[in-house]
Amino acid sequence: MTDADFTKNVDPWGYEADPLERERFALQTAVLDKGRGAHLFESGLEIGCAEGLYTEVLAERCVSLLVLDLAPTALDRARNRRRWPEEVRFESFDLRRDSIPGQFDLIVVAGVLEYFTKRRTFLEVREKLSAALRPNGYLLVETTRKNSVVEDAMWGKFVIRGKRINSFIARDPRLQSISEVLTDRFVITLLRRVEPERAE
Repeated sequence: MTDADFTKNVDPWGYEADPLERERFALQTAVLDKGRGAHLFESGLEIGCAEGLYTEVLAERCVSLLVLDLAPTALDRARNRRRWPEEVRFESFDLRRDSIPGQFDLIVVAGVLEYFTKRRTFLEVREKLSAALRPNGYLLVETTRKNSVVEDAMWGKFVIRGKRINSFIARDPRLQSISEVLTDRFVITLLRRVEPERAE
């Protein structure tokens, strides 16, 4: 998504109004809460905040939260959405080009990875995400599914789209799949960074 999508419309993806998007957020939160138990994440990172609707959910579950987005308009709207605690920070960021600043106990990347198409980009992004997780840290990945012709066809294994994005990220040997929700519209995967001696 480019900044133009946000300058043309407020809430261009219908996160606020679309019941299906609300359902997706609720499922993401349920997966996240099951993984974390009763504890807060010490440090969280949200990559691709849009206008900050899900940022509100994450801010309640993290002691500190760094919020990143490529689109300046989206980032401004998220920053001005409410009065945030000082532990919530906002910065401009391009996952394709920029290094992730630090290591985190939780990284959430939802509705972002489907904008990439090249295998090399996916390899680089997977490396960045895995390296930015602290030991036993969690990575929540959500992507929009493509139709079954793309996802289930024999040639589909050569195209990283839909549920194959999540599967590709999960193949990093440092990551262990904890849970997954698969619907006809999206796939949500929760992964954990395993200790080096446990990696396979």
